Amino acid sequence: MGLYTYPNDGRIHTRYSELVRCTSGQIERVVAERFGDIQPFSSPHTEIGSLRHEMYAQDIENTGLLPNCFRKAAPQYANVKIEQFEQEMKAEIFKGVVLHSTPDAVSTSSGIIFDFKVTTQEAKKYAASKQVLVYAYQLLLRKIEIKEVVFLIERWNSEKTEILGYDSVSKEISRENVLEVRDWLKSRTEILLSAIEARKNGQI
Repeated sequence: MGLYTYPNDGRIHTRYSELVRCTSGQIERVVAERFGDIQPFSSPHTEIGSLRHEMYAQDIENTGLLPNCFRKAAPQYANVKIEQFEQEMKAEIFKGVVLHSTPDAVSTSSGIIFDFKVTTQEAKKYAASKQVLVYAYQLLLRKIEIKEVVFLIERWNSEKTEILGYDSVSKEISRENVLEVRDWLKSRTEILLSAIEARKNGQI
């Protein structure tokens, strides 16, 4: 499905980027992508994002810290140790449904998830995102508690030809916040499973 490869083990494999699109307006496209009818959206802009994330990962591997550009932009996190980055986690969150997640960077010792964005948007736009809560839920299943999430933004112009600057936004989260995301995962998973079954029955 899409750019990801999952085992053919009879279970449904998914991730946040798919579940967030499991809405009445987008579910038919999601299922069409799953069955190979159409290709997932891609553009030179998304390719730049992927390239920048590869560069961030190399920087973290070399230093054990956040990428240098973000250490300068958010000096309060400059010395935070990064113990996990671009590491895929998976868990069977419901019977027959496996959730895959790959956080950009995690400081397990400090209880912080860092999410990098290559975008034209401001950091505050991402503060309400459930993506990091899904990551935190995966970590909680591994007995790692997250207390803070930080979005680190690399802002580009609309043509994606120039970096305009850096921005960040952070918020504290509780164990209760993390556990609440399970209801969201359940509702989106039910939509996905129903649509897959409808597709198999020729209804969509």
